[in-house]
Amino acid sequence: MKLIFGHACNHAFIDPIGLNYWNSRDSNWDDLYFAVCDFTNPSCYDEVSLDFGRELPVVDYTPYTGLSAADNWTIQQTLHWNEVWSPDIPSARRLRRDGYYYITLYTPVSDIISLSEWYLTVNPDGVETSVLGSR
Repeated sequence: MKLIFGHACNHAFIDPIGLNYWNSRDSNWDDLYFAVCDFTNPSCYDEVSLDFGRELPVVDYTPYTGLSAADNWTIQQTLHWNEVWSPDIPSARRLRRDGYYYITLYTPVSDIISLSEWYLTVNPDGVETSVLGSR
């Protein structure tokens, strides 16, 4: 079973298996699935379906599903953040309260780490504290 964890950047960010997103388009179609986990960007499925030319069956990736805040945070620190942080995206946009990073990634760990500490840890470019505010 080959798992796609979102669109190209999101897949490369999460993928614990090391599957190349673009090369996977030429894979055996019966063995390709869209993996859903606590880190999945819910808006990716339609874009992935367009890239692959069909809707992929959806499966839960249980090692990354239903995590406690501590387990979620432990795994977040191993994800490939450089795949999703672009210097072209300002911090204010990255941390919009209605956006993917804040809702899907920060909110589940917000009880154990402040937004500024979280962002400082996961942001390879450093932190712009003027946009952070409080929890």
